[in-house]
Amino acid sequence: MSAIQSDRIAKARMGIILCAPFFGSLLMRLPMIADPSIPTFRTNGATIRYNETFAASLSDSDLRGVLVHEVCHCAQGHLWRVGQRDMERWNHATDYQINAMLETYVKEEREALNQSAPSARYVEPWTLPKGGLHSDQYAGLCAEEIYNLLPDGAPKVGKGGQGGSPSGDPSCGEFESPATAPDGTAIEDDWKIAVTQAATVAKMRGSLPASIARMVGELLEPKVPWREVLREFIRVRIRDDYNWTHPNRRYLHTGCVLPGLHSERMGRLAIAIDTSCSITEHHLAEFASEVQSALDECEPEAIEVIYCDARVNGTDAFVPGDAVKLRNLGGGGTDFRPVFEHIALAEDLPVALIYLTDGDGAFPCEAPEYPVLWATIQPNQYPFGEVVAVK
Repeated sequence: MSAIQSDRIAKARMGIILCAPFFGSLLMRLPMIADPSIPTFRTNGATIRYNETFAASLSDSDLRGVLVHEVCHCAQGHLWRVGQRDMERWNHATDYQINAMLETYVKEEREALNQSAPSARYVEPWTLPKGGLHSDQYAGLCAEEIYNLLPDGAPKVGKGGQGGSPSGDPSCGEFESPATAPDGTAIEDDWKIAVTQAATVAKMRGSLPASIARMVGELLEPKVPWREVLREFIRVRIRDDYNWTHPNRRYLHTGCVLPGLHSERMGRLAIAIDTSCSITEHHLAEFASEVQSALDECEPEAIEVIYCDARVNGTDAFVPGDAVKLRNLGGGGTDFRPVFEHIALAEDLPVALIYLTDGDGAFPCEAPEYPVLWATIQPNQYPFGEVVAVK
């Protein structure tokens, strides 16, 4: 069977090169390896491994669809965008996003042909096997947004009502932790360069649909929701470590005592609100919901909210179990320095500071010892810290 499926995959890749050169050129970067230990197809960014029995069950059109689906995981950076997320849930979210994008790709190609040659018969470049994860409610959303919308513990249902697999799309394969380059470095930058080059080649041939142009743009400048950036910024500050006082219960029945992963309560988090005229009640309401989520999910020792325009006009303190309501105190000009001076007077420093602002004001001369995230409502330059655009 090995030679038969190897020949089929080679023909499938050649067919993709001819009908969709953008995806075809990217596929040529991934050697194909038969591996009976995996259920379908799987990529780590350096190879695609596949189960020969599963490959044999696919039509030629579905086989092309699976290959394109797999290379999209690499092209869209899903392997290294996972962060601290649950891998199974992330696999599902990315499968929903990819399948929606490929459906849009085929639709745009069909419409383009109808406009240029109305009497011509359109032949789809590939099909996705039945059971692939698809839902109209996730159309147009990025994988991070879909991840947050997926219901906890609910069965993942694909097109036509088929259930999902325990790991990734049941019909289109999955991905795993990314490989490293021969010199030991990560392959993320290599894929960004490859995607840019593939898009240039496809554009020169006049075959770069709008959906792919959008994908390339989002890879180079990822469209990640500001709420997700905010949550991830907070989550990574939770103190996790392995210790023997909290043993791993999974192995206790075997008589083997192993250290467990214990999450201590997060330290004090500081949040500053720019109360100049540019921050509206709408901004405060949106931000309050995220502060509430941080309080409920991460359970910090406390969250101190500092209201400041040109001076600190007041503070609020919230602990787990409180209901968060932000106030609009002030309304004058903006000076960021009083917030940092206020924090410096405390007995201990916060684990981080998140500052909601428009970015127009006087900054401290030096960065503080703790991490800072500027949640900005308009484009601006910040001398230090991370920046996320609040929209």
